[in-house]
Amino acid sequence: MPIVLNGSGPVTGVTSLNTTVSDTELGYLDGVTSALQSQINTAGGLVKITDSTFSAQSTVSVNNCFSSTYQNYRIVVSATLSTISDLRMRLRVSGSDNTTSNYAYQATMLETAATFNRNGGATFFLISNSGDTVKVFGSFDVLQPNESAITSMTGVSFVRIMNTVFGAEFNATTVFDGFTIYPNSGNITGTLRVYGYRN
Repeated sequence: MPIVLNGSGPVTGVTSLNTTVSDTELGYLDGVTSALQSQINTAGGLVKITDSTFSAQSTVSVNNCFSSTYQNYRIVVSATLSTISDLRMRLRVSGSDNTTSNYAYQATMLETAATFNRNGGATFFLISNSGDTVKVFGSFDVLQPNESAITSMTGVSFVRIMNTVFGAEFNATTVFDGFTIYPNSGNITGTLRVYGYRN
């Protein structure tokens, strides 16, 4: 299959494999029209926005990851706790945590059926309960955080043999642009990634 210039003809001037061809010169592969390329570019799916690696931190904050570009987001966390503790999350605006009492959540540990229920009045989301000094794996969706609407969240986390399923919402129409995760004691080391859902 030949490489063509935006579907209009073959690339010229390529004399060896060491020749550099710019993105503009490369254009599209033969058979991929500009209309089809536009459909590929706007197709649904996850788009990575940012990632972070952290070591022995008491809090990990991510700023400017929520915007009007995407309505909903996926956050993936892999972290080691320095001591037995819960893993928590707060939403952020302009580089500062929102610590108001508008957080509500329900978290259930599947192995013990223990339920931690806060119908309101909390100052954080609980995303992992009764951790251990081993890795915490978590994957959760944050829904419409950058809109003047109630922000909600669902997800699951795993610590050794303990699975925690949780749902949460922020009971005010605040427009958020970031978040913080933190243990209630000790510190965390690991990675996190933030993805946007294409509509």
